[in-house]
Amino acid sequence: MEKSGARQEVVCGEALEVARYMKDACLDAIIEDVPYGLGNREPTAEEIVAYIRGAALDTGGDFMGKKWFVPPVAHWRECLRVLKPGAHCLVFGGTRTFDLIALGLRTAGFEFRDTISDEGTCRWMYGSGFPKGHNLMRLFVIPEIEKQLIAQGVDQVIVWK
Repeated sequence: MEKSGARQEVVCGEALEVARYMKDACLDAIIEDVPYGLGNREPTAEEIVAYIRGAALDTGGDFMGKKWFVPPVAHWRECLRVLKPGAHCLVFGGTRTFDLIALGLRTAGFEFRDTISDEGTCRWMYGSGFPKGHNLMRLFVIPEIEKQLIAQGVDQVIVWK
């Protein structure tokens, strides 16, 4: 149900590339399922400090044959720039690297109002043997979140891959 004059839009693409073409403070919300930075090694304290200062963070990110990375602080700064004051950014993270993602968000200037964890209302589910070719996030979670945001009158929703 669309309000008179209101517009909802889902934009897919590489986040930094898409955000560069957006005006400041133009979005009501951002929902992101970013690469989790899964890899075979923990970053050192020196690497984390360099990450906060703008360097890439290497977690040895070759997991399941794909290159994974922790989004750079510049990514989160662009997200903050395009969000309207008081808007929310819902970001999904892996259980092993959510702290690194949260560090990038804080460094960029985000304020944490609330988090959803395995102790909260949203739980990560683990299944063994299910087909890896299905994106369960796109099939179940994102459509429900979008319905709730639209029902609350959000003018614009963005989902970046």
